[in-house]
Amino acid sequence: MRSIGYVQGLNSIAGTLLFYLKEDESYWMIIFMLQKLNLKAFLKDNLERMHVLTYQFRMFLENYLPEIANYFEENDISVDYFTTTWFITMFSHSLALPSVLLKFANSKN
Repeated sequence: MRSIGYVQGLNSIAGTLLFYLKEDESYWMIIFMLQKLNLKAFLKDNLERMHVLTYQFRMFLENYLPEIANYFEENDISVDYFTTTWFITMFSHSLALPSVLLKFANSKN
């Protein structure tokens, strides 16, 4: 775990877990997420995976929701403004707690 260091947003994930789990259970859930769900790979290497997901989201908008993509472009709005928070906190800042927990439960990596 030392290869990750401090990561902004991990506290939001831990805080969400602490709403429903005991402290030691939350700790082990974070360890599980880092190792088994490969969150560790997502958080290291200058968050390269997050940048890939942001690019994929941008391409999704352009292909499936072009009106929104055009609006963002015309108004100089970068999807990075919100996707960074979404991805780094696994949506724990943006969704209601039951939805976040469902997202955690269904995570593959």
